[in-house]
Amino acid sequence: MKLNLILAAAIAIVSYATCKNFQKTAAPAASTGIVIENTANNSASEIPPPSVRPPKLVEVPVDAVPPANASRKAYLSGGWWNFNAAVGEEMLIAEYRAKWLKFRENQTFDILINNKTVGTGRWNWDEAAMQLYLACSDPFVNGVWGIKTSGYTMVWMGNSAYTNHGYQVRLSNSKAEPPSN
Repeated sequence: MKLNLILAAAIAIVSYATCKNFQKTAAPAASTGIVIENTANNSASEIPPPSVRPPKLVEVPVDAVPPANASRKAYLSGGWWNFNAAVGEEMLIAEYRAKWLKFRENQTFDILINNKTVGTGRWNWDEAAMQLYLACSDPFVNGVWGIKTSGYTMVWMGNSAYTNHGYQVRLSNSKAEPPSN
């Protein structure tokens, strides 16, 4: 009987301690930059996704590398690029899903959401390092990205001297104009 009381007391103490630790580790999630907007009046398809804390905006030395070659200019400017996957420390697809990029051969680009330009910037491609330099005001796009390509799909890796957030994003090219909602 004494053993049962001791075991019950030990279980109660461990349960209490575990619950306290869980509350301590769960509380910081509110301070990670995740924002959930009030969506009570939105339909299910219009629910805005949560956003995450933007990475630090950095000065990208677009002119530090030689201009991109004609092949890279044609590759990037042939259609619209849509972000269709994003991975990092937190789920990032919400910050990228609606964005499309339209590159031009003059090494400028537009960021579009709902087929409306929401930002512009300059780009360059370092062929030797396989890095794409993007200078713009959108902190989720701005930076120097390591590039892997497979046909008209690119994976950008955010680990460079100028971009160290570690995000990885996948983009696919489309010849069709982006949809406008």
